[in-house]
Amino acid sequence: MFADRDDTGITRLVECLRREIPVIWWKFGEPETSVSVNVDYDNVWLQQRDATVTQADFARARLIIYRRRFHFPRPLVTSSLATDADRFFSEREWSSLIDGLLIREEQRSRAVWLNSPSATLRCNNKLSLLLRAADAGFLMAPFCVSTPVRFPPDAPSGLVTKAISTDERIDSSRYLTTALVPPEILQEINGVHLGTPSLFQHRIQPQSELRIFQILGDAIAVWLKPSADNVDIRYSSAREMAPLMTEISPELRSNLERFTKSQQLSLCAFDMLLADDSRLYLVDITPNGSWDYFEDDEAPAISEALAKVVAKKVVAQ
Repeated sequence: MFADRDDTGITRLVECLRREIPVIWWKFGEPETSVSVNVDYDNVWLQQRDATVTQADFARARLIIYRRRFHFPRPLVTSSLATDADRFFSEREWSSLIDGLLIREEQRSRAVWLNSPSATLRCNNKLSLLLRAADAGFLMAPFCVSTPVRFPPDAPSGLVTKAISTDERIDSSRYLTTALVPPEILQEINGVHLGTPSLFQHRIQPQSELRIFQILGDAIAVWLKPSADNVDIRYSSAREMAPLMTEISPELRSNLERFTKSQQLSLCAFDMLLADDSRLYLVDITPNGSWDYFEDDEAPAISEALAKVVAKKVVAQ
């Protein structure tokens, strides 16, 4: 397991997995003072406070989970150097080192990767994934990206805007998450050449929201109650979302599996909206989609379901 040390979903997943199989968790984000490495042409040795990963571990591994959270990116190893410039350079060097090793191991490992570093990098562009999904025939609300600004026509429920990049940060306190644009703002910016390209999409007012985790050929689906106050459901609490595990149709399962395989992904989250006309609209695709905000420590149902699929795959390997 290679994932952020403060990833709540991964923490729960590791707890569930360790009941069934042995797990080594190399935690991203540890301080450089606690990390030791030894790398040459034939050997890899990585050590931190709670884990050591060797060449033999890579050779024995049946499944390797590599998870980067690009919505809130952070360095793979943190530096304590005095100046910002030195610190940022050090952290880039650490990230290049760790990612370089993992990409090399991906090429020669017999393990199943969930997801591989190369697939993660290739599928990091959210717009590219959505365009590929549209090409594959998934139903999507009309959208437009343009500068000067123009809008997709005939939007009876209004327009939302969202970041094109997976990294939604503007600065340390601001993020461009999915938001409904007031009519007066739309009128003001129509035809204006803004400094940043902007994505506008028809708002779908859903009966329900559906998040599906396509993982290792299986599908874990959760119905979510839409929020009356937040277009972006991530700002609702688990209690407000009232998550309910569900099954999806064989046709939808097949379509999602086909798309996931075409992108060489072993794990991918799909966000869909069930509209008043009973049609499902795909609104987002996240290869390393989170699940922790749908559950709590007392009832980590999604973590348990994911762990069950992973453990079954490891045993089968």
